[in-house]
Amino acid sequence: MHLVYLSQHSTEVTLITKYSPFRDEASLLAQFDAIKGKSGTIIMVYNLSTTPTGDLELDFLSDSQDIRTSLQLDHEKCVL
Repeated sequence: MHLVYLSQHSTEVTLITKYSPFRDEASLLAQFDAIKGKSGTIIMVYNLSTTPTGDLELDFLSDSQDIRTSLQLDHEKCVL
């Protein structure tokens, strides 16, 4: 069972370092240092696209407690 876990771990780290801004396992694991205390959550958003209007596809500014899609905001503007 231990060998299966190591193989899966290696595959996952390879995929993360291939498709993220973290180029090696050490730089990925260093991100967890930002968690203060024994537990917490980090949300990493990478490689955002822009909408045809030039806005990011995710809106971080309209609501300080939420991350919303730009499409959701466009829909609400039409409904209101």
